[in-house]
Amino acid sequence: MVRMLWINPVGTHLYDAPIGAELRAEAAPATRVDVCSLPGAGPQHLEWNALEAVVAGPTMGVVRWASEQQGYDAAVIGCFYDPFLRGARELAGSMAVTAPAEACLHIAATIGERVSILVGRRKWIPEMHENVVKYGYGDHLASFRVLDMSVDEFQADPETTQQRILARPRTRYAPTGPTRSCWAAPSSSASTGRCRTRSVFRSSTPSPHPCATPSSWPLSEPITAGGPAVSVATTPYRPASAIGSP
Repeated sequence: MVRMLWINPVGTHLYDAPIGAELRAEAAPATRVDVCSLPGAGPQHLEWNALEAVVAGPTMGVVRWASEQQGYDAAVIGCFYDPFLRGARELAGSMAVTAPAEACLHIAATIGERVSILVGRRKWIPEMHENVVKYGYGDHLASFRVLDMSVDEFQADPETTQQRILARPRTRYAPTGPTRSCWAAPSSSASTGRCRTRSVFRSSTPSPHPCATPSSWPLSEPITAGGPAVSVATTPYRPASAIGSP
């Protein structure tokens, strides 16, 4: 069985259950998908760059916990900003690590000449654009389409949010070649990052240098909530409950 962990890099477990249900509906057979959030109180979203700095340490701790104590095959940092992806790969050992923007761009580039990204607010564009260029997809980017919604507003009325997401790509735009749309939110219940096609998150992780994992870095046991209880027989840590396949 392949075991994958979706890490919500926020200080609330409220979104763990719905994200877990959505991801398991897309998972391949014999793939177990677990979802966790960060330990302790923390930001509810990462819309502001300053909030990313707050969750950097706890997120790295959870990555180490997943790799060293739980033996996950892969992990996803569940925010379209793809925060700390390079650092996570340094700490992950043989565990593959990816994030929504990288995965969606890879997939979109295989099924269309150009890609447009739907964002809630203009404030999100600079960091997301940096990632598009860094990943080598700058020439594939057709546009960013702004929904004029904050992360919190994404949660206020899911039906309205869905309608605005579906309607925005239909606005007039005439790129060269077919275009695929992805939508993104910086870590919330909308943080899965959606391509208009079904996506499987995969990544090849380079083998880190033996000194890449600092032994002094604290391990963080994440918060898991909702869903069926899952016992972990190979480690002293036993979550009270977890999001996982039965």
